[in-house]
Amino acid sequence: MYKKVKEMKVYKKVMVLAIVGLFLGAFAVSTLAFSPIHNASVNNTIYVDDDAEQGWYDITHRRTIQDAVSIANQGDTIFVYNGTYPGDIYCSSVRLIGENINSTFIGYGPAESLIDIGSNVEISGFTISAGRTLPSKNEGGTYIGMYVLGSNNIISSNNISGNGICIYLKNPNGAGIINNNSIINNLISNRMLIDISSTGDSFGIILGCDTTDHNEISGNTIQFHERALHLFSSSENKIHDNNFLGNDFSIKIEGGSSDNWIYHNNFLGNKIKPRDESLNNWDDGGVNGGNYWDDYTGEDNNGDGIGDIPYFIEGVNKDNFPFMTKDGWKDHIYLSDLYCSDSHIVWSNVLPNDMQTATISIRNNGESDSKLNWKIISYPTWGKWTFTPKSGIGLTPSDESVAIEVFVVAPDVEESTFSGEIMVINEDDSSDYETISFSLSTPKNNILNYPFLYFLNTHPQLFQLLRNILGYTGEK
Repeated sequence: MYKKVKEMKVYKKVMVLAIVGLFLGAFAVSTLAFSPIHNASVNNTIYVDDDAEQGWYDITHRRTIQDAVSIANQGDTIFVYNGTYPGDIYCSSVRLIGENINSTFIGYGPAESLIDIGSNVEISGFTISAGRTLPSKNEGGTYIGMYVLGSNNIISSNNISGNGICIYLKNPNGAGIINNNSIINNLISNRMLIDISSTGDSFGIILGCDTTDHNEISGNTIQFHERALHLFSSSENKIHDNNFLGNDFSIKIEGGSSDNWIYHNNFLGNKIKPRDESLNNWDDGGVNGGNYWDDYTGEDNNGDGIGDIPYFIEGVNKDNFPFMTKDGWKDHIYLSDLYCSDSHIVWSNVLPNDMQTATISIRNNGESDSKLNWKIISYPTWGKWTFTPKSGIGLTPSDESVAIEVFVVAPDVEESTFSGEIMVINEDDSSDYETISFSLSTPKNNILNYPFLYFLNTHPQLFQLLRNILGYTGEK
């Protein structure tokens, strides 16, 4: 009896502990479900919609961009559905992706919005308009769309307009490093959609302060600004494949901004020539060329698509290789140059039907990025000719020379001299060719040219012995 009672007590304790455990587990799950913290060990996606039904919103579905940013972990993606999203945004270490550049708006209309970007941010797919003044950051009340305060950011495929300064790369406190940012494939326009009463200049992009270096600006259209791109104390940036359209100043570079590379840009309808007060590179060398300038007055006498004289920049620099047409670098053919190391080959005293051999070498002496496609298109009609190889493709200047083995069977004709030439052409440029001349001669018909008869002639006793062996008596 005592044993049964003891077992019953143990059973009750176990049941109580089990119920308590279930209660605590349910409480923990409930707490996690409503906690504003999600799994930080993986990269999550948080969705934002400004006008969804109330039941749609939860920990990963938010109403404002800033709300999503505030709960995001490092590396999270914030996907923003079509809509209008006013209000300041401060973000770092997230991907901010708009559903559609034409219908996902930040600060569109009268709202004064600003995006502050720290480091490791990717932002794309938005129309960004208006801009908030920054009196606390000593920018003189200028409206700014994006303020980039850190490094390793990618700003791509956005339509940024209506701001006093569309994109500003600068540490307002003069501390830290701002580099390795990429501004790619954006449309960056002057304030056109709303009326902003600002007394400051209109800038597309500003790179400023001593630590704003090593950034890339490419593939953008920057238009209708008083200054499309302004650099001060900013060096070693790459600015390429952009369109500068209808600005006052397309580019202005102040002192202390050196070793920047500016090439493969189109400059169209800008009122004032670029001004550069530092030492910078306005082309990418003779092979890749420089920029296209719609006010360039030079000529292209050799037809290579690049002007014969430089385009001079206001200040101390020049574009040494200006293109003659818009986007000329896309159609530019890097010229190959066929070169043959041999010009004349002579074969003498060759017996009829004898085979002769020779080796000729060709190489590409053209521009470093060129590829030579070559072919032997003609050779003499006498004899039987064979070439190994007879053609080739993709020969670059860095490749070793190609050795062509030439085989020819001499004509069955005695006491003659034959001459002619083979022609090797650059298949991409028929005016680029090489000719190699050949000469072959066969000997006269006498015993000195036939070794066996020559041997008998110099050994008459052997000749007489041969007559006796053959039974030749000279009688008819």
